Amino acid sequence: MSLLREALKRAALERQKPRPMATAAPRKPASAEPPTTALKGIYSTARTVDPLVVCHTAPLTGEAQQYANLRTHVLLALGAEKSRVVLVTSAVPDEGKSLTAANLAACLAGSVEGRVVIIDADLRTPRLHELLGVPRGRGLSEYLRGEAPIEAVLHSSPIEQVVVLPAGDRAAAPSHLLTSPRLRELIAALREQFDDIIIDSAPVLPLADARALATLADGVLLVLRAGRTRRAQAEDAIQRLHGARLLGLVFNRARRAELQGYYGYGSGGAS
Repeated sequence: MSLLREALKRAALERQKPRPMATAAPRKPASAEPPTTALKGIYSTARTVDPLVVCHTAPLTGEAQQYANLRTHVLLALGAEKSRVVLVTSAVPDEGKSLTAANLAACLAGSVEGRVVIIDADLRTPRLHELLGVPRGRGLSEYLRGEAPIEAVLHSSPIEQVVVLPAGDRAAAPSHLLTSPRLRELIAALREQFDDIIIDSAPVLPLADARALATLADGVLLVLRAGRTRRAQAEDAIQRLHGARLLGLVFNRARRAELQGYYGYGSGGAS
């Protein structure tokens, strides 16, 4: 664990240095030792953030305000935590969990001194690298298999104060990797370096991944897509997350009129 903490501290110091221009070579660390291939990962030239990450691309819109409301809800629910870990999942695929996770990270980073790392733990169908404009490269899969150090898998994003840990390659046995002791050690070490840790997980119903990851989180957000997710699916997902701290349900693509009494859970939610 001490080696992992030291690696995170080195990575944090490197991120605080001015970023080189796209045409320039990466800056060398202050020490005489030449930069390793791993440390170059945090200098990755960022690409464009997806326009749907409205907390960054269109912060004054009504959609961005809904995500800002979600951020406030999370902060009020977990405000006493020294370093918050939030798992974002959904009942079934295509409900907008990754987009919700990305927007939540962007909103949290806008807070005073907010340092956020977002982890793509959906090892089967990862999307965060596309939404947040970072190379997919090596990521969580390689780290959990012991094939890459932490410095090699943390990527600075175009969003100030947001660091991305992409999924990496398509793992042969994702569920096995996500129950590895290395993941628990990683989360513990990240808690010491970041104010908020957002984990994007695979959906609850078809897979066991989210239930395993929920044991590492301080709270869980369950994303449901208005007009698509059936009430039985939502109830089943909540049951499978039994024992986890459910922070709330996020209603994606919901019109205001649909929120009143939606699924019988009462009003509220985010678009």
